[in-house]
Amino acid sequence: MVVLAARRLDVLTRMTRLLLRGTTPTRDLALTDAADLLADSYADWVIIDVCDLPEGPRAARRAAVVGPADAPEGQREEVAGLTPGDSDIPGEVLGRGQSLLFPLIEDETVLGHSGSGAPLLSALGAGSLLSVPLRGSRGVRGALTLIRRSNRGSFRLADLGLIEEIGEHIGLALPAR
Repeated sequence: MVVLAARRLDVLTRMTRLLLRGTTPTRDLALTDAADLLADSYADWVIIDVCDLPEGPRAARRAAVVGPADAPEGQREEVAGLTPGDSDIPGEVLGRGQSLLFPLIEDETVLGHSGSGAPLLSALGAGSLLSVPLRGSRGVRGALTLIRRSNRGSFRLADLGLIEEIGEHIGLALPAR
């Protein structure tokens, strides 16, 4: 229990440093760096979708996708090419501004389908998923979705709390556009 708490604190501290170091008046936040950090220490797949104001959730774009090094060739690009609003997740997170936690994946279609028509979560080997809003001073600015493969431990409520905090930090660091 103490080890997990220390690991969560380490991830939060590293993300805070990244966000403070990476956002200046002349330089926007590098969302891929944030996704890399989370993929390196917390999840197998990290997807960041952003809503550019004033269009809002309907005009969300996929801003960053990071996957495992052993993912099949082209899979990351396929995930990056999908439209965020076309799937239940992150569409629901963007629209309602509420976090979602799936400790065990029961419906493999909630993240949409791959180009072959197979459920995307099945193609990614997903076992657990969480998605949180990127909330800034102007409301929901995007969604942060983390996926763990079925061969890893499931996300828990404590993980959701940490990622919600990180999502808020990223949302506040997004440039006002």
